Amino acid sequence: MDNLKNFIENNRDAFDEVRLPLGHKMRFYVRGGIDMKKYVIAAAILVLGIVSPMLYNSFFNGGPEKYKQMLKEREDQITVLAASMDERDKKSILMILDQLVKESIPLEEQLPETLTGETKNEIITNYYKTKIEGADKLLAYAESIE
Repeated sequence: MDNLKNFIENNRDAFDEVRLPLGHKMRFYVRGGIDMKKYVIAAAILVLGIVSPMLYNSFFNGGPEKYKQMLKEREDQITVLAASMDERDKKSILMILDQLVKESIPLEEQLPETLTGETKNEIITNYYKTKIEGADKLLAYAESIE
């Protein structure tokens, strides 16, 4: 055993220069009885655990301003579509859009000061999500009658 150890130590450079054949590590793990499935699953869970919050925060937690912007974009799209409609359809589409978008008192001003910032953002976000869903339905209707 010492001879093998000495041989490897004396010829270390030769071992480092030669590339191992493709799949060498996998064959080593299989022979050693190491179950790679466990490691792959653990790595996938780890990656998912790291990536999921980032995706959630970037997509869903853009805050109320993100949703206000989305609602404004829908309003612009519907207004452009309504401009090319006959007068009766245009009037009804714009009236519904006005009810969806216009607020006499913004929701932000109606919420009590005792709410935390996170709770306020959640309430406002859900409020705008509902408005965006309505705007999407109105947009689909406007596209269907155009």
